[in-house]
Amino acid sequence: MKCVAIDLLKPLNLAPAELLSSQSYFVGQTVAYRHQEKIRTAIVTSIENGIVKIQMGSLKSKLSLSRVTEIYEKKTLERGIGAFLVATEKIQQGKEIFERNSRHRITKIAGEFISFETGLKLAKTDGRLRQGDVLTVDKAQGAKGKHVIWIEDNRSLVAMGNKRDAHVGFTRHVEKLEVMVESIELFRETANREREKFSALSLMEKATGTIWKPIESRAQKLPPPLPSSILKTQTTHSKLPRPSHAVRWAIGQFRKIKSSKQLSPSLRQKL
Repeated sequence: MKCVAIDLLKPLNLAPAELLSSQSYFVGQTVAYRHQEKIRTAIVTSIENGIVKIQMGSLKSKLSLSRVTEIYEKKTLERGIGAFLVATEKIQQGKEIFERNSRHRITKIAGEFISFETGLKLAKTDGRLRQGDVLTVDKAQGAKGKHVIWIEDNRSLVAMGNKRDAHVGFTRHVEKLEVMVESIELFRETANREREKFSALSLMEKATGTIWKPIESRAQKLPPPLPSSILKTQTTHSKLPRPSHAVRWAIGQFRKIKSSKQLSPSLRQKL
């Protein structure tokens, strides 16, 4: 299989103050800068007395550091025909526009240029590409695949559920989606509650082993027995208070009347 070395540009994410210092630049580096309300990229060719000079195509010029938006670190990736790459920014070629994070399959490698299935054609030194065979769900936004394999563990599912972006993973495939997860029940909970507001803490609590048992089986379980000390206390407090002297006297009189022989049998039965 024919492979080619493709240049990748990784942003250094420097602070604005660092972008204004000539010490942050070196020869061969790629910089992005504003020019006529557009962002362009160029290669640093020289740094002399704090002055940075760049080259874009055959044009060389002095770079105003106040217009620099990003400095990139150059890396190399080897890929062959059939591999996928992702665009790191919006690319326009003629009337065609290829969105940022769009995924492209290599179909042809000819000299210094790479052609893709989507119609995109770039030089291997362009730098506006990155590997696209394996992506995080966040980076996969805008990308599509005929057959997608989605792999998640419990921790990433909790984070995904908290951000409510599980729908991204569900919509990356065209024909087939395979999902491999650490906990199927947690994955279902994340998917079912996609549109609801919930916290990562609640998902972590529901990720324990017993929470996923059916409600019916949990309802059939009897509550655990109470400690003997509590039972003794409850038994003691459940006794009725001792009746007063007047109540005890009235009860005694009632019993005497009820047992008196002077009462008829029918009246004694009513009492």
